[in-house]
Amino acid sequence: MHAKLVVLFLLALPFPSLADDSARIIRVIDGDTVEAEINGEFDRIRLLRINTPEMTDTRPDVLELARASRLALERLVLNHVVTLEYDRVRRDKYGRILAHLHRADGLWVNREMVRLGFAEIMTIPPNVKHTDELLAAEREAREGKRGLWRD
Repeated sequence: MHAKLVVLFLLALPFPSLADDSARIIRVIDGDTVEAEINGEFDRIRLLRINTPEMTDTRPDVLELARASRLALERLVLNHVVTLEYDRVRRDKYGRILAHLHRADGLWVNREMVRLGFAEIMTIPPNVKHTDELLAAEREAREGKRGLWRD
């Protein structure tokens, strides 16, 4: 009987995620890419499942949205310590870490960028985690005509 209680107790403990790391965001490059310090090393992180306008676009309206997206991401993560949540592929062809970012207060940054209208959903299989939540956030931004979806 005692052994069963021990097993139940162990099952009730939070299971540590070996896949998650924490990172301190030290620079925001654009609306979907940041530089971070991870375990004393510096690396670039590309936010999974989102895409924002490019800072190199020469069209004034697109460049304005790109700057707004970068500023929004700065407000959300700059100098914050975030937890990285990975999907199946952990690095892209440019060597950047691919991750969902979660702040200590529980804010899921990738979804928030979509919900605020500063990013749209982008799917590159096999990284397909959180589709329903991100679609709902994009629908909310479109209906609210926020950011990318404004008139």
